[in-house]
Amino acid sequence: MKKLFNPFLRFYYKSFKFAKDMIWPDYRQVDLEVNGINIHLGEWPASGETVFCVHGITANHKTFQIIANCLHENKMHVYALDLRGRGRSERPYGPYGIETHVKDIIAIIEKLKLKNVILIGHSLGCFISIHTVASHPEYFKGLVLLDGGGILNVWQKLRALSAIRPSLSRLGQKFSSKEDYFESIRSVGFLKSWSPVMEDFFVYELDEAKGGKVRNNIRPENIESELNSMAGSLKPSSILKKLFQDPRNFFRKIKEMNKIPYEKIKCPVLILRAGKFNLTKGDDVLPLSSLQNMLKKMRKAEAYTIDECNHFEIILSENKTRDEKILEFVRALR
Repeated sequence: MKKLFNPFLRFYYKSFKFAKDMIWPDYRQVDLEVNGINIHLGEWPASGETVFCVHGITANHKTFQIIANCLHENKMHVYALDLRGRGRSERPYGPYGIETHVKDIIAIIEKLKLKNVILIGHSLGCFISIHTVASHPEYFKGLVLLDGGGILNVWQKLRALSAIRPSLSRLGQKFSSKEDYFESIRSVGFLKSWSPVMEDFFVYELDEAKGGKVRNNIRPENIESELNSMAGSLKPSSILKKLFQDPRNFFRKIKEMNKIPYEKIKCPVLILRAGKFNLTKGDDVLPLSSLQNMLKKMRKAEAYTIDECNHFEIILSENKTRDEKILEFVRALR
């Protein structure tokens, strides 16, 4: 009797799974047209809280795979976008900068008719997320910041740029194969281990080039435009050049970048700081002094340091402590 029913059970199981994946898949990619360009998103559908993720300066939505899978397993509906100029989103030559990204995110949220959103940012995504929640508080009920969003003085900014500069060096370069591309990233040393998730993230940012080669699909000039809006540059020499050529404009941009509207954040905030240095001691992207300043100015903020992670590992590596802290925070918002 069991042998007789097994084929029918398998058939119904496969049919149910096919129908479920068509209507309610575990993960899918979607495109939305907002502000005159196409924005690409990853989506992990579920019936619980809505979470929206914003990545770092040269990343893409797949940087959130591990965290999104964890949240999705706990019945949360997760979106993660490719910022304009990254991933599979359209790559206009401008404009870039935090204000532009805020407009894109709000346009997406309005188009999808999302409410009571929990926003998660990493690195540059922290600054974008803070400005988004501060300017449009009606859409958000929680904010999670992963190793970013702090005010930095000029010296700290240069040290932080030195920490992320190796990740910028891959832009615009051609490599003979995916494996050579992976090896160039591993050789830098900011990722102490390698995983299929990391590989998938880096494959996603590759395009085919002539002669069977591959190339990172982010235009260096777009990232340069992004950094210029924050008084930065892909080249340290360019930062010093701008400082000496027009010090008034240089320090004006620094001052504008450091006008972070912490006091306007009304919802609860969770800040997770990476406790390990990236390449050299003191190259923190979120120094302890900056974190303490954030806590003073955001009334509903709590913070934890993830000692075993650096700036890149806090988002790209498996970490039970990080996941538990995020889950605890989200559950407390219910």
